[in-house]
Amino acid sequence: MTTLTATATPAGFAGQLLPHQLDALVFLQARPRALCALATGMGKTATACGLAAWMLDTGQLHAESDSPAVVYLTDAPLLEQTAAEVRRFLPGVAAATTKETRYCDTKPSAKAVQALRERQGRAPLVVVGTYAWLLNRLESTAAAWRPALVILDEVTAVSGGGPMQRASRELAARAQRVLGLSATPYQSDPMQSFSVLETIGTPGLWARAQFASQFVTWSERYEVTPGCWVEPRPESFASPAHQEAFRAHLHALMYRVLPEETGQKLPELTRSYVWVPLHPLQRTAYEHAAARSGAPGAKAREVAGRHAGAVSSLVDELVAQLTGPYAGRQAVVFCESLEVLPLAAAALEKVGISSVTIEGKVPQTQREPAVRAFRDGHVQVLLGSRVLERGLNLQCANLLISLDSSWTEDREVQREGRIHRIGSLHEIAEHLVLLPDTPLSREKLHRVRLRGHVARSILSTRT
Repeated sequence: MTTLTATATPAGFAGQLLPHQLDALVFLQARPRALCALATGMGKTATACGLAAWMLDTGQLHAESDSPAVVYLTDAPLLEQTAAEVRRFLPGVAAATTKETRYCDTKPSAKAVQALRERQGRAPLVVVGTYAWLLNRLESTAAAWRPALVILDEVTAVSGGGPMQRASRELAARAQRVLGLSATPYQSDPMQSFSVLETIGTPGLWARAQFASQFVTWSERYEVTPGCWVEPRPESFASPAHQEAFRAHLHALMYRVLPEETGQKLPELTRSYVWVPLHPLQRTAYEHAAARSGAPGAKAREVAGRHAGAVSSLVDELVAQLTGPYAGRQAVVFCESLEVLPLAAAALEKVGISSVTIEGKVPQTQREPAVRAFRDGHVQVLLGSRVLERGLNLQCANLLISLDSSWTEDREVQREGRIHRIGSLHEIAEHLVLLPDTPLSREKLHRVRLRGHVARSILSTRT
């Protein structure tokens, strides 16, 4: 990593940036299209707002009549939280979300357009929206937008390519500056990271067709059932030389620092695994699924490993842990399967353990009180699905339990980032992963570890 010289916190920023955030700001000032890959919990949002504050101080955030000065895209569950942080860090701008009527309308009324112009006349406007909103409004509400700065929070949301990535890429191409934010910009295959850099518009990037054909190895196309084919998927880099060439390009435009490199104190993190034998009903379901071939069979085996109807040995083990070695401890509990969430909630209630649940269908107005109840210590367990993995600061607890793992190391790191954060008062943080004792789960764990090794080698400052 290049040694950088810290600068003063911009005058337009409310508060003080930490030294590693100031160094990131210097790096980003020199690169109009760049990636900020601070580790989870090290203040990527504050750093992004610091860049906007510097642009405000230097007259780069113009109050245009028909376009926001800054468009800040993020995951839907983080929309209100992000807008609140923008308002706190940047008191000199006006902040709005795409939930407001003037942005929800496909064709804004003359009154709404006039309101936008008046608001922009008072201060540069920051619009916080979601990637899905942009896809639906790129050719209507946002058709004429040419922001000074586009911030792509959790930019791996576009790593799969497709329409959402193309919409984000088009808006980013109109902007003067583009900043991508992600603690884990490399996930499980090279094309995902390529899509991230392509969306940001990083200079000197290979053409997509060239990168796909020369840098990436692909799986074979195969027929699952007569006439139904699985198309080739990207697997790995074509050679160590191709991986190193990509790594060099990435590090030229990515600012990344880990907590241990800053001297900041974090809890000591441990991740451990418990192999949980299947309930007899699950074992029967798993054996039936094993007789099926292809992706449907694999999916059925995965489901059987987690539950069979209302029976789940993972839930039983969760209760055993929270009434045994971890009795009385606050815990964040991730369920890889939505079907397991209500089973876990019911089982915890049965033994007198209080909990709240957050999943995709829970509206934002209910999520915030649920998280607040957990942070304030009114409930012992915060149960959640994938929507809990990003953005939330849950360092009031230092115990994380996963009911089954994901298929990628980056998601495991994102989960751990909820409790493994700068500012935590805990000395240690524990991630306990409960895994079904099945061949499929053992294969999954092997893949997670392998992908994690590749990701660390690509993201590290030295090979």
